[in-house]
This record gives sequence, structure tokens and C-alpha cells, in this order.
Amino acid sequence: MNEKEILKQHSIIIKLILNKRLKEALKKLEDQINLGSTIELRNEHSQISTSYFYMLKYMAQGVDDPERHKLHNKLLRDTLTLNDRVKVILLDSVSNRFYYQSRLELKSSTPIKYDEIQKTLENFKDDYAIGSLMDYSKLEPILKNRESSNKKLFYNVWLNIRWSQDDVTHIESILNSSRISHVDKGLLITAITFSLLECFDEEKIKVLLNAYNNPTIEVKQRALVGIAIIFQKYSEWISLFSDICARIEFLNELDSFGDHLNNAYTQLIRSQDTEEIERKMKEEIFPEVMKTASSLKKFDFDDLEASDGDMRNWEEKLEDSDFADKIKEMQEMQKQGEDIYMPTFSLLKNYPFFNEFHHWFYPFDKSLSCIIEELGIDDEEQGSVIDLFLNTNVFCNSDKFSLCFMLKDVPQVYKKKIISELSESEQEEGKRQLYSIIKDPKLIINQYVHDLYRFFKLHSKRNDFEDIFKIKMNLHQIPILKNVLYKTKHLSFLADFFLFKERYLEAIEVFQILIEEMGINSFLTYQKYGFACQREKRFPEAIKAYLKADLISPSSLWIHRNLALCYRRIQSYEKALEYYKKVEEVQPNHKNTLYYIGVCLTNLEQHDEALNYFFKLDLMNSRSIRTWRSIGWCSFLSGKLEQSERYYSKVLEKSPHMIDYLNSGHIAWASKKIETAIERYKKALELCESRDVFIEKMNSDKKHLIQQGIHEEEIPLLIDLI
Repeated sequence: MNEKEILKQHSIIIKLILNKRLKEALKKLEDQINLGSTIELRNEHSQISTSYFYMLKYMAQGVDDPERHKLHNKLLRDTLTLNDRVKVILLDSVSNRFYYQSRLELKSSTPIKYDEIQKTLENFKDDYAIGSLMDYSKLEPILKNRESSNKKLFYNVWLNIRWSQDDVTHIESILNSSRISHVDKGLLITAITFSLLECFDEEKIKVLLNAYNNPTIEVKQRALVGIAIIFQKYSEWISLFSDICARIEFLNELDSFGDHLNNAYTQLIRSQDTEEIERKMKEEIFPEVMKTASSLKKFDFDDLEASDGDMRNWEEKLEDSDFADKIKEMQEMQKQGEDIYMPTFSLLKNYPFFNEFHHWFYPFDKSLSCIIEELGIDDEEQGSVIDLFLNTNVFCNSDKFSLCFMLKDVPQVYKKKIISELSESEQEEGKRQLYSIIKDPKLIINQYVHDLYRFFKLHSKRNDFEDIFKIKMNLHQIPILKNVLYKTKHLSFLADFFLFKERYLEAIEVFQILIEEMGINSFLTYQKYGFACQREKRFPEAIKAYLKADLISPSSLWIHRNLALCYRRIQSYEKALEYYKKVEEVQPNHKNTLYYIGVCLTNLEQHDEALNYFFKLDLMNSRSIRTWRSIGWCSFLSGKLEQSERYYSKVLEKSPHMIDYLNSGHIAWASKKIETAIERYKKALELCESRDVFIEKMNSDKKHLIQQGIHEEEIPLLIDLI
């Protein structure tokens, strides 16, 4: 059986289990095990099957077992986890994916010794302090030993599909050790997360949940991101695991847990829009910045003779250009947590450092051997400027490594110039501010999610992994997290977030929960919900929401304007006119309002009144093609052909559309100018998508042509003349 067939059977078995068709699932799983598996897995399958057989037998005998439901759930979850492990074992022999090739390599390596690894990591700080005082040749083995230990630990955790109690004890000991750096612990948390992405293991999830209470903030926040990702991946399974449910309930007693998990959740959602951010940066922001930079080159800022007037002219030009707006937009996106540096740093992941899989997830650390080899450890001046660049929250960890490797190619004279321009007090103040910022939990989550995004989008083996940023995130709908995220404050934030990101379908779902389940009946909630429905062209739903908002605040101009729009879009012109009139009372000279009042009156066949509005618009702006077009068409409908021709002639002299040639053809035909009509119809046909579309539009205007004296029998004849 090839990889595709193994994965297909694996998915079929999962669906059977989740539909509680356990007997069928066990039979299919037995077939998979018989293809090639271990004695341990065969025995486990036999135990599950035997337990289920007797459970059904006792039920058939009418035995009343109060524990039957618990046993059934246990058998369901045991079968789920067994199915996952069987999948991995079968794929070991057929898959070329990086994960399975790495598992084959691990089998030939020396078994891991947790105690030795923990000792190495705990002693590193002291060893480094001593070694850094000596020649680099003395320090290098210390660095390499720690990095080798981290690599062994990462791969063993990542590739181990089922932890024993001994594994759990040792991993918890490493995570809880106060002598081990947050760098080493953070890398370990990522290994646990990636292991769970390949194969479900209840013990690893418990360790992630326990890590939320870790005193090291980087460990806590990485664990939260891991929890969010894994709970989403196994959203249909997770509620079967009672121990995990109990731990979630325990954590939810902490006020911070829901807030922090919601931060991780929204940042993962935000990162799903990074491709759009990349497009915006490349197509809108970068070109404007480059254009402004090019124009600034023409001005010699080093010219001491430059006058204040010249300088003011340049300042005014900058203010008047789009440059300042684009920079502000970029800064605002960065504040919100958008990944604005992905386009830049995507080109800087070819350094040898990134050839190692686990290096993509390292928290930035200047004590790595590759960093010291490139930048050294003795130059205090260089170290200070590097700290200012690399301890900032602006860049994620992965990009800091890229920046570090790039800095080594910067000539020393430029590095010294940067340092000389920073006074000692500026450097110290910068460090103080950066340190306080970098410890912000939100920023740590943002940086880590950006690290993950770079891996899943840029790593050479990225296609060997399921892209977590393509999974639909809806953590708030997972039953086990209902008491955590299904709260007004979190859902309100999420709904506003989706609305801001123009993800209207998702916003609608959350607003419906807030209104129907949470009982939130505020003006703003109905207003935003209505707007989301309106943007999705769900106009009847939008109208219902707006009407409820109107009951709460009857004087809202915004609500009246959008009610009018929605009624107009469903061709309920009387109701649309009612609300446009309300807007007109407050803004009697608002051009769009006057125009759409005229449109509604036209559709209600109140042509004379409609013309009054259109003529008012023409007086306000005598060059509006839209107004000319409206007067022309309304005049035609009311039989004022000469007036209609006069205004459509003005339209045809400017920038006519297909519909203008079509309508002006109608006017010419009704005015007995058949040659002019044919000429205009031909131009309309040229601009039409196809002849069929042209004929459809002619037929849709048949009623109006007949009203203006055209015989119905002549319409198909004229069409054939075109």
C-alpha cells in the first residue's frame, strides 16, 4: 500500500470512530495492522477489540453498567491514538517525507540520555561564563556540546510518537529546571508541538498544558501557540480525552488563561492574511517609498548652503506625497501584529544556519557558535549596537538570525559610524525600552508565530508538512474550549477583528453567536453585524439587523443610509426612498443621497419628481456624466425625447459606456432616426461581451421601447439589422 492509500484509510477510520461506528473502525484498523506493524500495536488492537466485544455482549444480556459510557469513550480514544501510530509505522517504510526519513536515521543513532542532556544544558551558563574569558578554541566545545544536546533532544521528542511515563518525567524536569535557558526550553516546546502535528499523544498535550504555568514567559507563550494549533488540528477528538478536559477547566480558573489563549488564537488567524500583506507591501507601499527615495536623491542634504526655504519645500513635498501615509500605514500594521517584514526577510533564509531543520525555531541567542563565529564576543561597541538591533520586538527570531548573518558583511567602518552616532545614554535607554517591550507576552507570541510562518512558507521541505496556516481556525467553536473562549469579551474582539480584516463570513458567524446565544443587543453589535451581512450581499439579513439598530438609536444617519442602500439592492424602492428621504432631511445637499432618491423615483415611475432631483444635481455640478445619463434616461421614460437626446449627446461626447450607446439608440429609434439608432446599437454591440448579451439587454428594454411607440414585432427585425 502506498502513502496516499495509507493516509486515505487512516482518514476513513477516523471518521468511523468519530461517528461511533467502532466495530467497523476496528475491522479496518486490523486490516491496516496486518499490512505490517509491531507486536505492541497488534496486542493493543486485540485488547480494544476484546473489551468492546464484551461490552456489547453484556449490553445484549441486559446487564446494567453505569460505567459503560466511560468505557465506550475510552475505547474510542484508544482506537484514535492507535490508528495514528499505525499510520506512522506503515509510512515509515514507504514515505519519502522528511519526517519519516528522519525517523529512519534516528533508529540507527545512539539512544538519548535525558540526564546527560539536562546536565549539559543546566551547566551551560556557568561553563559559558568561564569559557568566554578564554580563547575561542576553549569556548567552542562548550557551545557545540550544548547545541548538539539541543539537536538530539529536539529530534528525539519530535520523532517519538508515544511518550512513556519516563519520557514525561524527564521532559517535565528539563522544562521546570531554573538553570536551563529559555532558549533551550523554547526549542523543546516547538519539538513537542511538531511531534503532535504528526501523531496524537495525550501525554505531550498534558505537558504543553502544564507548560502554561512555567515561570519562563517564553515557554508559557510558545506553549499557548502550540495548544492553539494542536487543539485546532484535533478539534473533533479532543473532547473525548477527559484528563485534557479537566486540565483545561483547571487552567480556566486563572483569569489570564483565556486572554492569553485568545491572543495566540487571533495572531494565528492574523498570520493567515500575510500573503495579502506581502502583496500590499510589494505593490503599494514599497513602490511609493522607492519613488520618494528617488526624488530625494535630487536634493543634496549635505549641502551646507541649502536654504531653510529649500528644506521647507522638501518637507512640504514629503507631507503632500503618499510617502508619509504609506509609512504610517506600515507602522500601524506593525503595531497590530502584521508580518510586514516577510517580503524582505524571505530572501535571507539561504544562510547555512537554516539548513538545519530545528534552527528555524531557535529563540534568538547570541551565544550560539554560529553567531559568535560571525560577530565575536569581545567587541563591546559592536555588541551594544547589535543588541539594539537584535533585541528589538520589530523582528521575529528567525529574522534576527538573518539580520545577524547579514551584518557580518557590513564593512567595519559603517558599523563604527553607527555606534559613534549613538551616545552611551541613548544606547542604555534603548536597551531599557527594548527589554521592557520584548517581555510583552503578545509580542513573544507574534514573534513565534512569525517564526512558524517563515518555516511553513520558506523551508525547502515545507511541502512535507501540513501547513498550519491553511487550517481554518475556529477555536471558539471547539466544545472543550467553550468555557474559555466562548465569552463576550473574546467573541466581541474576534468579531471586530474579522470585520476589520474584511473576513465578513467569519464575522457574521461570531456576531450571530453574540446576538443569539450571548444576548448582546447593543446598537454597535447590530450595526456591525448588518454591515458584515451587507458586504456579503445578504441584504435581507442586513436589513433586519439595521432595523434593530434603528430601534435603539432612531437618529443614526449611517443606519438610515445603509438601510436605504440595502432596500434599493433588493429593489424595494418604496422603502429605500423612505430612508433616503430621512437622510435628505439632515443632509439636504448630499449629492449621493439626491442621486439615489432620483433613482428610486425613476424605478417607481415617478419620472417628473425624479427629474427635479436630477436637475438639482446638474445645477450643483454641471459636469457630472452620471447626472446627464440619469436625466437622459428618465426623460426618455417620460417621453421627453428631445430633452433625452440633448443630455445623452453630452454623454456620448465624453466617455460613453456600452449602456450609453444602447440607451441613446433607443432614443434615436423612438425619435424615428433609424440610421442613427442602428449606428449606436452597433457601437453598443462592439462593447458588449457577446451578441447574446446584447440581445438579452435589448429584450429587457422591450417594455420601454413599446411605451415609446415601437412595435413589438419590429424589435427582432432591428436586432437582425445590427
